[in-house]
Amino acid sequence: MASKKEKKKSSRIADVIFYIFLIGMVTMTVVILRGRNGRLGVGGYHVFEVLSSSMESVYPRGSIIIAKETPEEELKVGDDIAFVRSDNHVITHRIIEIYDNYEGSAQRGFVTQGVENAAPDEEIVIYDNIVGKVEGVIAHVGAILRWMGENLVIVLMFCVSLIGFVLSFRVFYREVRKEKQEKKRKRSITKILNKGEDKNE
Repeated sequence: MASKKEKKKSSRIADVIFYIFLIGMVTMTVVILRGRNGRLGVGGYHVFEVLSSSMESVYPRGSIIIAKETPEEELKVGDDIAFVRSDNHVITHRIIEIYDNYEGSAQRGFVTQGVENAAPDEEIVIYDNIVGKVEGVIAHVGAILRWMGENLVIVLMFCVSLIGFVLSFRVFYREVRKEKQEKKRKRSITKILNKGEDKNE
């Protein structure tokens, strides 16, 4: 059986994981809500929701993409990148060709294409418009996080209420456990006293 110390340690670890999960969910929804122009990120990472089907077989619509800021020289053909288009929308497509010193800009020009599209994108992407290289994807959670981002006040109220409920439940559980332990202790004392009386008789 686990000792009291081990149980307390497990309980504390579970609490930490629970609170980290809540904070992480709220943080991600804020980043998604406010970072749609591709200019808000955390630690060089940017998070986006897939809104189109141009990369459906790789990143299903409604998935969450995690893009990391990457040095220009490290980008190569075959990489999937998130970039800002001229209409200020963030798109994630694959690099299929690279032009060095594109139009004398001293930058590389990246030809991109959605894997489901029949032709390459008309716009050549320069490095200044690249948000990052795709490093990870979380499938089919974008719609949920987008709703959370658009209803952030409700989400925060729910999280606060949930934390309050958990703390209240823990206090109630402790009191119930103390009461049970006290009853058990009294029964033990009663048994000892009864045994003593039986011996005296």
